[in-house]
Amino acid sequence: MGKLILISFDAVGSDELDELLTLPNFSRLVKQGMLFRDMKTVFISNTYPVHTSIATGVPPGVHGIISNTFIDPAEEGAWCYDSRRIKAKTLWRAAREKGLKTASVLWPVTGYAKDINWNLPEVVIRKGENQVVQNLKAGSFFIQMQAFFRHRQLMNGISQPALDNFAVHVMRDIIREKKPDFMLLHLTSFDTICHEFGRTAPETKKALEYLDGFLGEIRAVLEEDTTVIVFSDHAQLDVHANLHPNLLLEKMGFLKQTESYDEVFKKSVNIISEYRYFFHYAGGSAFLFGSPDSASDGKAQENVERIKKAVLEIQGVDRLLSADEMKESGFASASPLYPAGALFGICAKEGYHFGDTHYEKGTHGYPLDRPRYGVFCAVNKRVEQADCASVLDITKLAARELGLSMEP
Repeated sequence: MGKLILISFDAVGSDELDELLTLPNFSRLVKQGMLFRDMKTVFISNTYPVHTSIATGVPPGVHGIISNTFIDPAEEGAWCYDSRRIKAKTLWRAAREKGLKTASVLWPVTGYAKDINWNLPEVVIRKGENQVVQNLKAGSFFIQMQAFFRHRQLMNGISQPALDNFAVHVMRDIIREKKPDFMLLHLTSFDTICHEFGRTAPETKKALEYLDGFLGEIRAVLEEDTTVIVFSDHAQLDVHANLHPNLLLEKMGFLKQTESYDEVFKKSVNIISEYRYFFHYAGGSAFLFGSPDSASDGKAQENVERIKKAVLEIQGVDRLLSADEMKESGFASASPLYPAGALFGICAKEGYHFGDTHYEKGTHGYPLDRPRYGVFCAVNKRVEQADCASVLDITKLAARELGLSMEP
């Protein structure tokens, strides 16, 4: 049995495949193997929920990582990178049970993952935290110290493609020196640049060239029989305006908020306080939550209906999310990220997104009924019984190739 690497091209939708297929390394991989287009991702279609679904083979409503960030306003948008909150068995745990060695570089929600032998997790720091210190706490101490010492000159915060270049150098070192059996690599150049410039901008097309080059660099150090699976987690859609329904709640007297500045992502955000109800923003979707004591309010149902009616009248709000969408996303019930389910969810019309300010030209987090919103998976060899219609099939493919059991 050979080795396997999962390489995530974050936010590269199925629509980008025609461009990717003109590039040397991706086209060579596809010619050697198989390509699956227009696959379905999971809702909610954001990075941490989707990557955790691929790591576990179950949707967010089962594994519990329903958002990139914690939902409680007291957490001030802290990102959920702690793998101990995942409620389902992971591929890296299954690999450890089989006696395989695993390496992961910047894969979402791998912080504190003891089953990963060499782990540099994706850690998004909060104000006042030190990036190196927080990473050392959450990942493998020695391999990270070595990575920061050898390649720190390649980094410029979270700027791209510098961050991906750093990640590729680190993974190449691990492959050559540690020879892991199972590898996970998360590359975010396209996602970062698409957020900034939009889906069809020249800068975004250039990001595909970066990814193709990184793919070639990784394949150059892999053993010949290594299975390479390249996939995308979600697509992005162009946006021209933001929706901020928490302003509506503030006018209705249900919360107070103050403006702050996010030093990591360089944008203005609102800190919520003294709330009875608040909306959690997730790109193309948003969810209404109540405070712990809001249900005991004698007017709770009336308040929710008032909010629902008012928010659906906002230009750019499309519709309520269905019961099935709420269930799949995990927002219908309590989760590791909030002790109660959302009261309802809404989605934005195409061209709009939910956010404190409008600083993006592309985003994701939309329901799966949107056109041009499919994802892809490419494998470097012909694989029997491979039928990837959903990102959850990537889990099955990886487990089958490595001989892993995903049974609890």
